[in-house]
Amino acid sequence: MILDETGVRRPGFLAGMSVPLADGNRWCLPAPPLPAELGANSPAFRDLIVWYRDGEEVERDQCVLAFAVYLLRQNYDLRPDQLRALLLFATPEAYAEAKALFHELAIEHVRSFFHPQRVPPPNQAVAVHLTVPSATSHLSRR
Repeated sequence: MILDETGVRRPGFLAGMSVPLADGNRWCLPAPPLPAELGANSPAFRDLIVWYRDGEEVERDQCVLAFAVYLLRQNYDLRPDQLRALLLFATPEAYAEAKALFHELAIEHVRSFFHPQRVPPPNQAVAVHLTVPSATSHLSRR
């Protein structure tokens, strides 16, 4: 089964992380913060956030797949068999690459959920100001 990524996009498609899935194509999982109307306030989303934050490593590996399904469904109109086809990777290496990206995105969503002021909206530049002490600031003045 070959899916056309652009053909199954939902209205209100959100930009995010482009992830290579099992069909060999790149699919977009929404970046944080998710708008409330797309599930950011849903119990299912909150459960995923807490499961990922509080889970042990093995639980987090399971959680990222659930997270990927949740985020794919936010952007795409996919049936269960289509989701399965997109997430059943042919090689352990391909799965490991996607799983690492799923973890990265899950961490971003957890941070956004608990500290929304620290995560910029997608495509927004962020200015960072650092104060760097001078090379002689450690010397005492007499």
